[in-house]
Amino acid sequence: PQLAIQDSLFEENSATSGGAIFNFPRSSIVMTRTIVSANTAQYGAGIYNQRAALTIGDSTLRGNVATRFGGGIDNRGGNVAISNSVLRNNSVNYLEGTGGAVNNVYDSDFAGVLTMTDSTVSANDAGQRGGGIFSNGDTQLLRVTLDHNGAPAGGALYNEGALEVDT
Repeated sequence: PQLAIQDSLFEENSATSGGAIFNFPRSSIVMTRTIVSANTAQYGAGIYNQRAALTIGDSTLRGNVATRFGGGIDNRGGNVAISNSVLRNNSVNYLEGTGGAVNNVYDSDFAGVLTMTDSTVSANDAGQRGGGIFSNGDTQLLRVTLDHNGAPAGGALYNEGALEVDT
């Protein structure tokens, strides 16, 4: 099943996983011109994407706070494609937390896949690794700006998987 989200606002929501949105395995979300702001969760304060497809375009994820992993997005074994979007001021307030803006990781035998194009990842932070992006899956960054992100290791990007960067 596919869900289309357009011209929407998800603000000040909370949950254990997916403060604003939880994308269930084998599901698909296409989100355009949407703001995901000031949501909280342990995993994926903005969006929790588990073995599912998530496409984000012309959108903003800002000020989301996770207490474990993935301030903006926690992608576990799914496919995430982000274009023409801004991920700003998202954070993980956990000493061992990863992925202030995006946490892109394996889930069982499913690799997390992140493709980001013409987007900005700015002023995000994580407690341990990947203030902007943490990935142990597959990551492709095309014309992406990463600035003013922070973490003890990998302020902008902490990568343990396959990485392709193109300016």
